[in-house]
Amino acid sequence: MKNKWRILFHLPGYPQRKQSKIIVACMAVHNFIRESKISDREFDSCDQDENYVPLHAQSSNANATDERDSAVMNQFRDWVADGLWSLK
Repeated sequence: MKNKWRILFHLPGYPQRKQSKIIVACMAVHNFIRESKISDREFDSCDQDENYVPLHAQSSNANATDERDSAVMNQFRDWVADGLWSLK
């Protein structure tokens, strides 16, 4: 899970209450993606290889489709995160 949700590597820097909320949020997003069957290349790569580390920036040879797909998924993740924060 730490490879998929990189923020989990740095939890000790946060107060315990915030750490709990971050873990719950990661699991909620994980379950949402699973249940909605939305395809995400990085998510699928983490599932297939436990040592896979998602890249923060795309390589310079990425094509326009990959960039567009990435932008759509980033927008979707932001929408899910906003929804989770509004529940608190």
